[in-house]
Amino acid sequence: MKRKLLPLLLLLALTGCGSGNEESSTPVEDSTSSAASQDLVENEDYTPADEKIHVTIESKEVTLDELKNTNNKVALVVSIDKNPGITNTQWGIKLDKSCSMEADSSGCYFATVSAVNDETHFLWTAWASTQLNTSTGSLLNVYVKLPMDAAPGSTYTVAYADSSATGASHQWTDGTNDWAAADAVGWTNGTITVIE
Repeated sequence: MKRKLLPLLLLLALTGCGSGNEESSTPVEDSTSSAASQDLVENEDYTPADEKIHVTIESKEVTLDELKNTNNKVALVVSIDKNPGITNTQWGIKLDKSCSMEADSSGCYFATVSAVNDETHFLWTAWASTQLNTSTGSLLNVYVKLPMDAAPGSTYTVAYADSSATGASHQWTDGTNDWAAADAVGWTNGTITVIE
């Protein structure tokens, strides 16, 4: 039991999650514009030629009828598309202030644990293994709740976060190589677009 609780406690400490009263040092901008929210997580040192790991947050288009049937929740999958081999990961997701989220790893290739801070619209994850894992596939299921006034033409960005709410850097390691420190991690942000 202690073995399972330790990673979760560490995760909660890094995200600032817990009682919900903590303040975040990471600003989260409110925007329904995909381009504006993309600026939140630009990695200036990254070039595609350096990429060893790539993470993709799914994008979806949803109609108002679909939103009505799901109580404005949209399910997205976060996947790892390139993987040279990892034993440890930590990374996050940021949302527009008008949205909220939940997450789980049911049915995913990786048993990623996560903690959400509703006040900062931020999620931080952790995953570790004693065995090198070179799989590609789903890392996490994210359920984004859009605001009740979501209308056709609205776009909400679900952005990869390369640092925690406390400023800790994302981690992608294999025990020898630190892919994040080598700027070898790339990502594609997700978007949810409301259509007619």
